[in-house]
Amino acid sequence: MVQLSEGVPAFWSAHQLWLPFEDTKVAEIFLKCVEKSGESLKGLSHILCNTFEELESPFLDLINNAIPIGPLLPANKTKQQPSSVGAQDWSCIDWLNQQPTSSVIYVSLGSTTVLSQHQLGELAFGLEHTGRPFLWVSRPDIMDSSSGAVYPEGFMDLFATCALIVGWAPQKEVLALNKNKGNSPTVLSAIEVLTHCGWNSTMEAVCNGVPMLCWAYFGDQFLNRTTIIEVWKVGLELEKEDDGTIGK
Repeated sequence: MVQLSEGVPAFWSAHQLWLPFEDTKVAEIFLKCVEKSGESLKGLSHILCNTFEELESPFLDLINNAIPIGPLLPANKTKQQPSSVGAQDWSCIDWLNQQPTSSVIYVSLGSTTVLSQHQLGELAFGLEHTGRPFLWVSRPDIMDSSSGAVYPEGFMDLFATCALIVGWAPQKEVLALNKNKGNSPTVLSAIEVLTHCGWNSTMEAVCNGVPMLCWAYFGDQFLNRTTIIEVWKVGLELEKEDDGTIGK
């Protein structure tokens, strides 16, 4: 475990950005990227950071000339504007507003997470067993195969009553449904988001008051996860089994 300073949570050295890759060439590319990023910060008079003092003061103290200018959330997009990943399915907003208050689990593992067939099945079974409605962002390339996502037999039958799977969702708008408008709460309270703990998603959840179920994948997501759970205390960790799988 490595701890850089007081107030900053310790992290496993094995969670460095360049280490999770079995391909040593890929690992070398990421290591060089980190080195170049560090070099590019030298001699700068100011470094603007998408965060705010109350959220990350121990981290900001480690960076010379850091100026927090956040939270910066994605700009409002029209329904015609695609995201960087693909077309956003705005029909999920109407679906969410038809669900009971404080009932929905929102699942979004980001734009880079890749799951095995076994892991996808465990996630699907786990969501089914909650007995709660869920909105699942399942990218066409979320599985480590060229055939796309393959769900367990009978799983798709759930959609008619309690679930919705989309390729990509307008996440800012989804999480904003958690807020009250005036004195009247919205129909939806997406009380939990199952997240990969990417920084943008973390900021959006924090700013909208949505607790997080944390499933970090690689890079800064591990330290983000630790901070969410141990420092801010606004999330819980999903523990892996001995084979590295998040079980149902």
